[in-house]
Amino acid sequence: MIPASSPVYSAMLTATVSFIVAVIVDGLWMAIGSKLRPFFAKPEQAKWLRIAFALLLLVSIGASYFL
Repeated sequence: MIPASSPVYSAMLTATVSFIVAVIVDGLWMAIGSKLRPFFAKPEQAKWLRIAFALLLLVSIGASYFL
């Protein structure tokens, strides 16, 4: 929770910030996804792209676990 003068204001502020971040991240994900679409059309490139995403996922899990 974002610290604020009252618990209700703190909850509303946290929810608003979370919503704004989610909208921005989702928009970026859709934009990047549309640019990656041609790579998924070719099986060999799609394979390497899936491997790269899997490695990034493992790195993010490891970072959250160890940091």
